[in-house]
Amino acid sequence: MSFKSRIIGVIVVVIVLVWSYRSIEKLDAYTSGDSYCISCHAHTDARQSWVLSSHYSTDSTKRIGCVDCHLPPKESIDYWPQKIKAGTSDLYSYYFKDHAKINWAEKSDIENALHFTPKESCISCHENLFPFSLSAKGEKSHLYYRSNEDELHCINCHIGVGHGVHKAIHGQNMSLLKKMTTDSVIWFTEANRISSFENYKEQIPGSDVSFDMIAIPSGSFQMAIYANNKFKKKPVSRKEIQLSRFFMAKVELSWDAYLVFLRDVESEGRVHADEVNSNDIDVITGATPPWGDPAQGWGMGQRPAISMTWQAAHTYCKWLSKKTGKTYRLPTEAEWEYACGTNSIEYETVSEAEFNSMIIYRDNSEAKTHLPEALLANSRGLINMLGNVKEFCSNWYSSNPFENEIDSILFNPKGPRNGKERVIKGGSYRSKQEDVRVNYRESTQHDNWLKTDPQMPKSIWWYSDCRDVGFRLVCEWDESSEKQ
Repeated sequence: MSFKSRIIGVIVVVIVLVWSYRSIEKLDAYTSGDSYCISCHAHTDARQSWVLSSHYSTDSTKRIGCVDCHLPPKESIDYWPQKIKAGTSDLYSYYFKDHAKINWAEKSDIENALHFTPKESCISCHENLFPFSLSAKGEKSHLYYRSNEDELHCINCHIGVGHGVHKAIHGQNMSLLKKMTTDSVIWFTEANRISSFENYKEQIPGSDVSFDMIAIPSGSFQMAIYANNKFKKKPVSRKEIQLSRFFMAKVELSWDAYLVFLRDVESEGRVHADEVNSNDIDVITGATPPWGDPAQGWGMGQRPAISMTWQAAHTYCKWLSKKTGKTYRLPTEAEWEYACGTNSIEYETVSEAEFNSMIIYRDNSEAKTHLPEALLANSRGLINMLGNVKEFCSNWYSSNPFENEIDSILFNPKGPRNGKERVIKGGSYRSKQEDVRVNYRESTQHDNWLKTDPQMPKSIWWYSDCRDVGFRLVCEWDESSEKQ
């Protein structure tokens, strides 16, 4: 090949490369526009919620668009692979999925949003985490983030900045207790007395709040423990359980009932961490303010109370016992399962419509808790045992709590004598249908549920990162109180 031909070849290659680069640049610019993203994005509320966010109307002249948050920075080697992946996924959803069946509220949860918002995109715009305008609390939070960057994402705390539909706040909620004042007349000063083993309505003294307690008769059942909740396999252990009679709350404890406790013991005090499992905890010591909105912006009232720690739920029971003269506590795992109805056929054989009328779970929850009033009770007369929120039990968690039990029949078992985490039972508004089962069991994740709490020491009263666990009360029956 002659020298002239080589020069021509080089020029042609350069022209092709420049043309290709310019074409790719134009293609990138065209497919990076907000109107293009929205034109085929299956999430119909994406633009409306973006317009409501702080990233739509910024302090600068630049408006933050879709690709600024949902793709890595352009200089990143991962930019094009992620763009192709996101575009392909959106096109597939647009043409082949039924948009009406997609749970958009669930996809807006932090756990899902983390997968669609690269952290480096946040940092590329917000290089300075300590501007002069930052508040003292913000500085404290950002210092905490700097020390835990491997575990935290920016949107753990700033979930609403991209799509302004999230009402949840993140910061020490000093105003919560002030909002709990009420102008309603307090009619009742004494708790109801019970002299026979039958359903009763408990009245919290000093308030107009009451709740129903259901009498659960004594009985026995077979309790099975499955490895990793794999129910199709043979259980790792099974025991005959015998239980004395007890009372259980008809519904999960409501915010109305929990706020009476917070008002009554309002305090800025904090029990030291090494006292958490002590039997000498002062039940008058009140909870510190939560880190964020414990109700997630959904409202309180008769919705189930959430976001409190196991320690807070335990303290509530001790407080209520002192107020009413009865013995309130969290249920044991065996009591919970027995009251739920150990034979889950009543849930498994019903139609989808009937199932939805009994349980709040992922497919019908719209990614939030619900009021109990529209739901049907189970055979015991209890509402939403398997859904709405998961429920604390008193037991320490063990993968096989019967491992060291040699007796063939266990009477009122209380579980292992010690442990690190507690048992939680039931499903929640976030649970898949296959996990909404009587036998399903999990453990608390105390440290993991406090990741975004920057306080040192961290709160023993409120979880900053758990919003689907609450509790249901049990009241012990005093045999000597029954009329002869």
